[in-house]
Amino acid sequence: MRKLRFLHLSLLSLLLLSLPLFGQTTTYHSTTGTITPSFIATMNLDAGGAVTVYVSLPGCYYPGPCGSTSSRVNYSLADGSMGSFYPVALTFQSVAGTYYGTYKIETTGPLSGTDTNGNPVTVTDVTFFLDAVLCHQPRGTCAPKKVYDSGDVTITR
Repeated sequence: MRKLRFLHLSLLSLLLLSLPLFGQTTTYHSTTGTITPSFIATMNLDAGGAVTVYVSLPGCYYPGPCGSTSSRVNYSLADGSMGSFYPVALTFQSVAGTYYGTYKIETTGPLSGTDTNGNPVTVTDVTFFLDAVLCHQPRGTCAPKKVYDSGDVTITR
């Protein structure tokens, strides 16, 4: 019985020591990206790869704040792994200026799933900033132009 208990404790110790090898958390930064007029943001990750956020904020107007639970987040990393999450809760809020200024869009909770390699992943933070700048056109006015500023995503896998 003692040998069996020792074996169980040894296996448990081995398992606990190996846990740090799994669940590696990495934050990827993005200094370039694009935002389409229909509010699809692509974050080009500095380490390679990209994150695309399909922002859905019905009834949300500048300067916010507001939120929604019907957005989508997709990512592809430099190692070829990809993930997709829907539905995603986002918030939209002004961080500088009023109507024209800088806005922060971020997820409001962890996103969990499986990547294309079959590995469990958790995305704990997707944040990007946009600048709403004055739109000029020959006749009349138009909605503020959205210009990508920067962003980050944190992925545990």
